[in-house]
Amino acid sequence: MPSPAFEPDVTKWNAWSPDEVRRLATDKVENGKLFLVWPGPKPMTAAAANLDLVARILADGSSSRLVKRLVLDLKLAQNVDVYFDELELGG
Repeated sequence: MPSPAFEPDVTKWNAWSPDEVRRLATDKVENGKLFLVWPGPKPMTAAAANLDLVARILADGSSSRLVKRLVLDLKLAQNVDVYFDELELGG
């Protein structure tokens, strides 16, 4: 028997500044997810290349700093993904 449709609760509020928007969405899932998103620098700049390098250092591979700390040492997460897409609107 299929379960009834579930509408996630989405709450939107301004946090620290008029430009910052936070959204909270809840759903019936076994494991939660946390997404942190920021706008990035303009594409094809030194700042964009630096941000991409930092993302790779933090979370690329099992020996990366965030994966080692959050997944292997503290066991707070099952997976960690960090990326910068400079061609995506807003980074």
